[in-house]
Amino acid sequence: MCGTDAFGILYEHLRQPVESSANLAENQAIAWALAERDDAVLVTVDKRAAVLALAELGRSRVAHAFDLWMQLRDECNISTEEYDELCDATLRADQSLKVLPIRCR
Repeated sequence: MCGTDAFGILYEHLRQPVESSANLAENQAIAWALAERDDAVLVTVDKRAAVLALAELGRSRVAHAFDLWMQLRDECNISTEEYDELCDATLRADQSLKVLPIRCR
């Protein structure tokens, strides 16, 4: 990646100042999408990464995992049962919700 446009975006813009490797993967994905693929969509469950990607890539290029699961189901790449299982697992993995959503009770 050294010497590429994505490398410059990553280390001259997104990673200033570089203090740790926290969020490195998300930053790499955003830099790559900016430099290499106008049609790339960042799929994330990380809220900080989503906000950064929204700012850098624009609203049509950021999605939550729930959106990906729905697209896979709608394109018949996964079954309705698999879709439900993925949504439930994604919801359970997010510890930020203090109250279980009404639809999940």
